[in-house]
Amino acid sequence: MSFQMVLSASVNPNGMFVKVADGKTREQQYLRALAALLDIADPVIGGITFIENTGANLLAFQRLGELRNIHQKKLEFISLDLNEYPRELGIGYGEFRLLDEGIRQSKLLAADSYIVKLTGRLIVRNLAAILRRLPSQFDMALDVYPGKDPSIGEVDSRLMVISPAFYAARIEGMYRQVNGSKAITAEHCLYQAVRRSAGARIIPRLPREPQWIGYSGSTGMRYDSLAMRLKYPPKAMIRALSRWINVPDLRPVWETATTSQPGNAAMS
Repeated sequence: MSFQMVLSASVNPNGMFVKVADGKTREQQYLRALAALLDIADPVIGGITFIENTGANLLAFQRLGELRNIHQKKLEFISLDLNEYPRELGIGYGEFRLLDEGIRQSKLLAADSYIVKLTGRLIVRNLAAILRRLPSQFDMALDVYPGKDPSIGEVDSRLMVISPAFYAARIEGMYRQVNGSKAITAEHCLYQAVRRSAGARIIPRLPREPQWIGYSGSTGMRYDSLAMRLKYPPKAMIRALSRWINVPDLRPVWETATTSQPGNAAMS
């Protein structure tokens, strides 16, 4: 089983609602995250596809790849210019539009390689351990959070592992449904993709609690602050317990897709 890291990046957000808007600061954060992946010796991190959607110069990233790739990971850098769209649609619209086009242009993603979608400015300290504990065959692995009404919920889109076939069938083109002005986020739309995929091999909880390093794009919160580090052990215990008792169970979520549910017309 092969894993290709896919990093989404927007160096120059140009008016998007993000807490860190300075291009130089963002570039340094992306470089730091790329360096962290290159430093992982575990071959489960097979390669890295870095996709940028504001037409930024990627020379610094390419140089870093040339100088730091001591573990001989497969690297590619894809430059796009797709950031001109109505800002009220939100950052999720731009990110998944970026992913669609970047994955289409990728020379490294193959039918037998899993897409590991990562938010490009963030580091997952235990990424290799998470990937090592996934089964040999599945369609998608991510954290799914159903609401009290299981027809409505959201997912954590910062880290998802997806087969290319499932991405093409269920996620490609999804960005057109995202509309921040109507409070329809990418995380809500991804939940609906899960909901409409009855019987798919979806792992609704990652096997380990991710250890995040970096800053939230929407709030500016530091994920590796002392307060967040203190919260990690109980969160890891809750995750282990949830997986043991099979929470969440996707069967009630899938059952809601057979009938029309309130609040889902825009995403169904």
